[in-house]
Amino acid sequence: MDIELVNRPGNTAAKVTLQAGEICTAESGAMIAMSGNMDITTTTHKKGSGGIMKAIKRMVAGESLFLNHFEPKSGTGEVWLGTALAGDMEVME
Repeated sequence: MDIELVNRPGNTAAKVTLQAGEICTAESGAMIAMSGNMDITTTTHKKGSGGIMKAIKRMVAGESLFLNHFEPKSGTGEVWLGTALAGDMEVME
C-alpha cells in the first residue's frame, strides 16, 4: 500500500495505491474517486474483527456506522480519499 497526500495543507486528499490482495478500510463518504478495477464491500465492522457493538461506539463518537473496504480485483488499483471538512491529513503507520 502506497499513500500519497496531495493538495496540502488546505484541502488534502489521499491517493492510496493498492497491490493485489491489499485492503484499505475507510469511513463511508470518504471516497472521492477510484480506478475501475476496485471492489467495494460495505460492512459495520473492520474486516476480520469487531461487530455491531463497535459500530455503535463509532456512531456515538460521531463517526460513520458503515465502513467501506476497497480491494483491487486484479493487479494494482487506486482509491482517492478525502475529508468532510477542509484541512490537512497525516499518514499514521
